Amino acid sequence: VFNGTRKSDSLLVTVFKANRSQQNEELIANAVHKAKILKIPGLCHVLDTFDSDPQSTFIITERVIPFPWDDLKALQRNKEGIELGISQILTTLKFLNAFVLGTISKESIFIDTKGQWLLFGLELCYKKTEIDESRFASNVLLYNRLMGLPTTTEDCKKIDSLQLGALLTELLGGSSKVPRDWKSTFQIFCRAGITLESFMSRLESTSTWSSNPLISIFHQLKELHIKDPPGRLLVMAQIQNIFFESRNLFHNLSPGFIEGLLLPELSSVIQWLITSQNNSASSISRLIPLLAIFLDLTIDTDYFPETSKNLVYECFSLQDRQVRFLLLIYLPKISKKLASSEISGKIY
Repeated sequence: VFNGTRKSDSLLVTVFKANRSQQNEELIANAVHKAKILKIPGLCHVLDTFDSDPQSTFIITERVIPFPWDDLKALQRNKEGIELGISQILTTLKFLNAFVLGTISKESIFIDTKGQWLLFGLELCYKKTEIDESRFASNVLLYNRLMGLPTTTEDCKKIDSLQLGALLTELLGGSSKVPRDWKSTFQIFCRAGITLESFMSRLESTSTWSSNPLISIFHQLKELHIKDPPGRLLVMAQIQNIFFESRNLFHNLSPGFIEGLLLPELSSVIQWLITSQNNSASSISRLIPLLAIFLDLTIDTDYFPETSKNLVYECFSLQDRQVRFLLLIYLPKISKKLASSEISGKIY
C-alpha cells in the first residue's frame, strides 16, 4: 500500500499494488473485477485500476490508511469510539449481504480522511448465488497460505461470521471486554449461529448501541451537507451539549475523525455565524461555545491548517469582548503555530 497524488488534480490517493504470479492470478483478477463493479458505501472508493507491466496490478482508491493496530490500546481507552468503528464495519457488511467476503481480518480494515472505518480486500469476494463451494474452499487455502494467515474454515456459509467475530472481539480487547448486552449475541454469531443481518439487528437494539453518542454524531455529520445553515447549527448545538458533558468522548478517536470531519464542519458553522445577522448578540452567543470547542480540539489534535488560522483572524476582528477574551485564553498555545508577523499583523 502506497500513498500517491493524482496528476490531473493533485487529489491524494492510495495505491494498492499486487505482484502477480501464476499462483495468485485468479485472486488478483477477482479483486480487480469486484473493485470495479461494487460501489458500496464503506468500501474503499476505487478511482482506477491498471496493469503497468506483466508482473504488477494497481488499484487506485481514495486516500486511506491501514488500521493503526499499533495504537489499538490508545483507541480502546475510548470504548464508544471503538463501538462507532464496529458500527461502520457492520453497516458496510449489511450492504454486502448478497456476497461472501472471506478476507475479513486485521489487514482488511482501512481508515479514510474523515476517520471512517472502511473495508477492502476482495480477492475471495463472490456473490452467494454464484459461488462454487469447492473452488472457493481451494482459494481460501491458497489466499491464507500466501498471506501467512491461519484458516478457521473454508465453508463459504460460515467464514465471514467466524472471521468477523474474531476481529470484533480483538478490537474490543478480548471476550471479557465485549459489552454485557452484546455477549450472548456475540457468542451465537461467532459460532455462525445467526446471520449478519440478525446479529446487527440485535446489537442495534441494545442500550450500548443506542446510548453511544458518537454513533449519532457520525450519522448527523455525514448528512450535514444536505442541511441548510440553521439545520447545521442545530446539529452543532447537539454536539456542543455532548462535548461539554463528556469531553473524553472526543479523545483517542480514529485518525481523521476530528481533523477531517468534525473541525471542518464546525468551522463552516462558525463562519456562517460570523457573516449572518450582522454579528447580532444572538449569533455571538451561539458562536462562543462552538469557538471554544473548535479551539480546544484544534489544540488537542495539534491540527492548525491555514483555514483554521484564517478563522481565528476573523474571530479576532469581531467587536465582542467575550469572543476576544476567549481567543486570548487560547492564544499562548495557538501562537506556537503562528509567525510573529502573523500575530502582530493579523491579530494585534
